[in-house]
Amino acid sequence: MENSVVVVLAVAFKTFIICFVATLPYWLAVAVVKLGETDTLFTKNEEGQAKAIKRNGKFFKCVMSLQGHDFRGNKSLTLEEKAKRKDTNETEDELKARLGIDPWDIIPVTGEQKEPWWWNLPLTGNILEGLHWTGFPPAAEVHKYRFSWVASEYGKNEKGELVARRREEEDISHILIQDYSYLVAIDGMETSEGVPVNLKLLLIARSVNPYKSLFVAHRWLDAVVSQIWSTVRIFTGKYTYQELYRNKKEKTPDEAEVDLREALQESLKEQIEWCRREYGIAIRVSKIQSVDPADKDYRELSTKKYKAEREAEVIGIVAEADAKATERKAKAAKKLIDSTFGKMHKLAGNEGVKWLGIKDSKLTTYVESGSGAKPGILVPAAPSGETAKDSPEKPEK
Repeated sequence: MENSVVVVLAVAFKTFIICFVATLPYWLAVAVVKLGETDTLFTKNEEGQAKAIKRNGKFFKCVMSLQGHDFRGNKSLTLEEKAKRKDTNETEDELKARLGIDPWDIIPVTGEQKEPWWWNLPLTGNILEGLHWTGFPPAAEVHKYRFSWVASEYGKNEKGELVARRREEEDISHILIQDYSYLVAIDGMETSEGVPVNLKLLLIARSVNPYKSLFVAHRWLDAVVSQIWSTVRIFTGKYTYQELYRNKKEKTPDEAEVDLREALQESLKEQIEWCRREYGIAIRVSKIQSVDPADKDYRELSTKKYKAEREAEVIGIVAEADAKATERKAKAAKKLIDSTFGKMHKLAGNEGVKWLGIKDSKLTTYVESGSGAKPGILVPAAPSGETAKDSPEKPEK
């Protein structure tokens, strides 16, 4: 009996060892994933994000995940970049210096991208995909920084008012290399009428060089806002509050209609290029999301004025529709009268003079009797303002 128990235990232990050894690569891969989630030895990078790795507090390298893109490294200039040469005499080094081209620029690539070898391991490759080697702690670490922003997402506050949500995270270890909508508040602007207003700009931006965005610019979003602030102030001073509110400058005899969204993008063109070159931030869209008077009383008056203008537009549309309906009815009545007296003219023959008299009389029905009598005809009343000149002409004899 004892021997049977020993045999069973031995078989069970051997089975456990075999299963453990067979599944060991899987458990090791799971352990590596858990380490990557804590940025120890490895770091987990999601699609559309990039991270910076530091060694002893100094920048070492960047890692990223974005399909169809890679860091420039030692790659040659793209066709788009080559097309920006001022002339044929400009050398490639001069062009790189002028455009601020850097090895950590993110550029589109074709063909297969270089991947870490552990992504292609059999059995565990799919589990380890997206993990990047950082190095041994404490020398190696993933750069973390404080970043606060307002997303273009709205929710209700405690008072039930619709406001933009402010999201702030202290320990961010990534930067977005895909488009994201940022809502930027710029207060203390003045319109062309001298009305103080507070603006909210919508910026759709991404990092195209994580090294510059994280280490050249301290808090890159604040740095971008400081660059565009003065231009936005000048732009705001060119237009009235109503024009800014509607994002449109009305057409005048001397000027065409202006779309202020396109006009703002054009005004910020120089600053947008500067931010891309110096901070590695590409701003694809910049437009006024909302404009509010800083003065509460002016805001209330402006709201009342806007409502009054909309009500006046509705009243005008209704009045115009009524006038057109009345005009159509008058035309229909005149057509009926002309048609009826046309029939009477044919029946009368040489007696047109008599019919002219009938038209101008107050008769409502004309009936003849005796041989050769014609059928009775209803005589419609002429509309107000109808004169004898509207009656059928006297037939020729």
